[in-house]
Amino acid sequence: MATVTEKHEFNVGGVGYASTRTFTASGQVLLNLSSGAELPLGLAGTLSTRTDDDTGVVTLTAGHGITTDDTVDIYFDDGVAYAGDVTSAAATTITVDLLSGTELPTEDSAVVVGKRASHNVDFDGDNLVYFAARFGEGEGHAQAYTSAPASITAEHLESDSPLVYYDGAGLTNTFSGAVVASISMSSGSTSANSFDLVALHDSDG
Repeated sequence: MATVTEKHEFNVGGVGYASTRTFTASGQVLLNLSSGAELPLGLAGTLSTRTDDDTGVVTLTAGHGITTDDTVDIYFDDGVAYAGDVTSAAATTITVDLLSGTELPTEDSAVVVGKRASHNVDFDGDNLVYFAARFGEGEGHAQAYTSAPASITAEHLESDSPLVYYDGAGLTNTFSGAVVASISMSSGSTSANSFDLVALHDSDG
């Protein structure tokens, strides 16, 4: 059995409360990733060509390490365009197509390119008891997939602002109706970042 204990506490003007909840399930998924191969750092660049809302060329510094067929997310002031295909990569530029999410900003805008990492998991969203995910030191983006793969849900999370779900709280279970086979994530931070995930699930429903 797997157990999670969650604590809530607030106090405003002398009015507040504290509570502790414990969740138990027969199965668990844990991810604890830090900057590096597990979670590549974001790369600062410029959207040097804006072909259309979901396609463009980003200029980066030499040695960026992104190659053709990589999947990237592009961060900018108004949001994030995610799950783009790198269709070509040169010494200081990459071409990205088929982005989802927020439309690309205007040409010559400052951006951060986050190369995606993918990690295998295995849980049925209908059997989910507790879920939490967070980026620790900077913003990031995470997307869950079935084994097909087909996208289940995509979330842009600010630094230390977790996405939380637990059974019976009236919250939306964005994994409902799907078996989650992998989680892909990127960092929008060009300095240290981390990604933590815990999912408690009852394997027998």
